[in-house]
Amino acid sequence: MNGKIDQEALAHRFGLPYAPSVPDEWLDPDLVSDLPVEWARMHHLLPVQRPEGPSVLIDDPNRIEILQDLGLLVKSDLSPVVAPREIILSAIERCYVRRDDSTQRFLCL
Repeated sequence: MNGKIDQEALAHRFGLPYAPSVPDEWLDPDLVSDLPVEWARMHHLLPVQRPEGPSVLIDDPNRIEILQDLGLLVKSDLSPVVAPREIILSAIERCYVRRDDSTQRFLCL
């Protein structure tokens, strides 16, 4: 059994949504403005804006304490969404590049 199937089953067991991919529309640089990229990478967590509301991508919903820490960092309640670790790490890179690009554009105006 591969990791994707394990995480999908884990999401089902916890009654949480599962995200096999992360569309660009979910990436919100404002949600990560107070979250250091190193922290997001180390903990494999990324706040995202889903159509259902603010959420956090997590690879293991058993880590409830880290979700509480994240809520304090971003000053928001986020609903967990289970996703494969490699998908989360890729989304982190895409989101923080987008955030840096937005900052660059703002500084150049």
